[in-house]
Amino acid sequence: MTDGFIRLTPSRPPCCFPAWGGEINKARFGLVGLYLRLTNDWRQLERYTVDSWMRKWAGDRVYELMWQPLMVGKFGPYHQEVNMAWMWARLKSRTTRLGSFQAVSRPLRRIGRAFA
Repeated sequence: MTDGFIRLTPSRPPCCFPAWGGEINKARFGLVGLYLRLTNDWRQLERYTVDSWMRKWAGDRVYELMWQPLMVGKFGPYHQEVNMAWMWARLKSRTTRLGSFQAVSRPLRRIGRAFA
């Protein structure tokens, strides 16, 4: 922890975030992320704001610790008006390019080429 912020790194992923306050919050964070990554139906999310949807499904604590600071930083006083489809698009387009996916896929491609 530095300057009141906890740095999340590959060696300290979000599931190890000490402020969650319990296993249920870790589970909610993971399940929400998994759902958003796997769903292709963004139209159903257009009915909600990020604030209302995340509070309902991820929970107040997870939203206030993880997502709300990001939303406030990006949208300032308008953060409560952002459509959930916007958040879905950001998570959907970026999660396959995160470190764990790339770290696993590169060696698998090399192995595949070796046996081809």
